[in-house]
This record gives sequence, C-alpha cells and structure tokens, in this order.
Amino acid sequence: MLHATANCSSMSVVDDPALERLTEAVLEAVDRREDIPPVAVALLLRRYADTGRAGVRDAAEQVLTRVLDELPTGTFDTPEWLIALTEAAALSSDQRLAHAVARVGTSIRSSWPSRGPVGPAMRTVEACLRAATLVPSVSGTLLADGVDELERLIGRTYLPGEGLAAGIGHIEGPRGALDDQASGAGALLAAIGATGRLPYGMLAEELVQFSCQQWWDDRLGRFRGDFLVNCQATRVLVQLAVLRAEGEYLQAAVVARQADYEAQARRALDTLAEEAPRHGVDAANYGLTLLDWFAFARGLQ
Repeated sequence: MLHATANCSSMSVVDDPALERLTEAVLEAVDRREDIPPVAVALLLRRYADTGRAGVRDAAEQVLTRVLDELPTGTFDTPEWLIALTEAAALSSDQRLAHAVARVGTSIRSSWPSRGPVGPAMRTVEACLRAATLVPSVSGTLLADGVDELERLIGRTYLPGEGLAAGIGHIEGPRGALDDQASGAGALLAAIGATGRLPYGMLAEELVQFSCQQWWDDRLGRFRGDFLVNCQATRVLVQLAVLRAEGEYLQAAVVARQADYEAQARRALDTLAEEAPRHGVDAANYGLTLLDWFAFARGLQ
C-alpha cells in the first residue's frame, strides 16, 4: 500500500530520542489494537517517509486498512482524518487512498458555509487545502471551494489588530482564543502554499503576532495554555519560519521584521519536550511539530 520516498535518509532526525519514544508508543498502541487517533497515524506516515522502516510502514498500513474498510460509516469525516489520509495518499499509488481523500474532503466541504466556533471551521479549510495541494486528483473544486470558504471566514471574523472573533459572524464580538488564532493562521499558511498569494502569509503573521501579544509567556518559553494547543501554535511558528526563509517572500511581504519565529519555536519545543511523555499517543501532535522543525533545520544546512 505504502512506498518509501526520496525523503528516506539516515539523518539525525531518525535518531532523535523524543521522536523514537513517540514512535514506539504509537507502535505499541497499534500492537495492542487500540483506537489510534489520526494525528498518531500521520506521525507514523511521516516517520516512514523519513526512515523507510518496515515496522512503521506495517503498523500504518494496518490502521489504514481498517480505516478504508470502515470508511462508509462516516466516522472518519473529520479534518484530522483528512490530513492523515492525505499523508497516506502522498506515499502511495493505491487509488483507494486517493478516493478516500476525495470522499472525506467532499463530506467536509458539504458542511460549508461553516457556523459556530471559528477554530474548528478553520481546521476544515486547512485540511481541504492541504489535500488539494498534495493529492492532485482531488484538487480543482476542493481548492477553489477551500479558498472561498477561507475568504468568507476571514471576512466574518477578522478585525485588524484584534485577530479573529470566537464565533463566525460575530466579527465585533469576543476575540477567539489561542486555538482559534492558530487554526486561522494554519489555514492561511495552507492557502499560501496552495496559491502562492502573499496576503495569506502576511495575515497569518498578523494573527501570530496578536497571539504572541496575548498568550506568549517569555518566562515559560511557550504560550500560556494546554499542551495540545501549544503544539498547534508552535507548529505555526515553525511554518512561518519556513516561509520567512524563502527570500522572495520576505522581500515582497509587509511583515514585522523583528519577529523571530525560529527562536520562539525552538524555545517552545524545548519546553514542550518535558511535558510530551505525559500525553501518550496524543503527544503525536508534538512529534509532528518536531518533524516540521527538523525539516526546517535541514533546509538551512
């Protein structure tokens, strides 16, 4: 089902102790036939892409086979599963995975226009845009509709300098929490990756700047808030560091030049490393952020 890619290597990411512990925790959960959350499946897929390890591939395929068998029940129609299935389809020529991405993406898209809290809505947009970017067979309508939904959500939640509102359609209402701002920034970064439009990256930076003003604690070296939200927000910091490393973006974009997302991400990852072992397979959120960080660091070499 899965095949290794050119990313497979014996670089230092393979031997990172934190990643090894997380990977082993997920593999043990698969052996025990526990329910594996989609973020942990995504971690296995990323680890297989990096290492080519047969045991990691076999575990991922075991979970994916069950998901494909049970897909008609509709319990996998979530942005988290769409991202995991997208990662799998990018590593496979098995058309069942591409069809699964199309099915879940279509189901998620059918819930638009989104209502209610802004964070979950933004995560549906991010998942669909990343699927459209990585799986060519589902691009087109999914990409166009994802951009349209993102523009609608921004128009109904965003106030300059005040971030996103907590609820869709309540643009003057209470501002969203860290989860909402990070989810919005994640969707915007997926959008610039899919379209190349600079304003998406610039607005993502503005949301992160607002988040840093509200929740970054320099004494703690991380955002105030729970572990999983911190992982999400730190991953956005890493993605912004990647974007800024592209000289053309930094030359053309109007952004806060003094911002150092790389340094903030490094501090947050160091702090979160101490807490990760307490979260079991859910710490796969940290693992994905760490993998993004290592990929960024390799790109600088």
